[in-house]
Amino acid sequence: MSDSIDNLPVVKRTPLKRKTPLQRKPPKRRRTRKNSYRLRRRYPEYMKWVRRQPCIVRELPPPDDNDWTAYDDWDAFIQRVKTCSGEIQADHMGRRAMGRKAHDSTCAAMCANHHDQKTNGWGLFWGLTLASKRAWRQAAIERTQANARKQGVEVPEDDS
Repeated sequence: MSDSIDNLPVVKRTPLKRKTPLQRKPPKRRRTRKNSYRLRRRYPEYMKWVRRQPCIVRELPPPDDNDWTAYDDWDAFIQRVKTCSGEIQADHMGRRAMGRKAHDSTCAAMCANHHDQKTNGWGLFWGLTLASKRAWRQAAIERTQANARKQGVEVPEDDS
């Protein structure tokens, strides 16, 4: 079988030559999407004020609906979970559609550790019922807005 492959004639292949060179086209311009979400009004002054506040979890801890008996080293776990760490971030806590950010007036300050815990549902926010999460978020928003008004910061009104 290998003899038949080895006995094939060698064919010389020459590259095809173009009579005219290819025309270069200008690159296509990307179309930018200008939907209503992207064009929403932002409030950078209020957001900057929120990021200068302490973590809201220190001031207003979430309700304790958790069953902490599942952890072996309970004290070490609680200490790690309750400790604030990382930079302060403005967490958009308001109700919103999937993949959207809530209005800037619904922000509260959270350290990176607690923001991650809230977003991913672990740590202090593990095992909370939906009703208790919503109640805590609303209390955090109201507390942040009250503190802003007390300090003379203008709280933006939700347009929707």
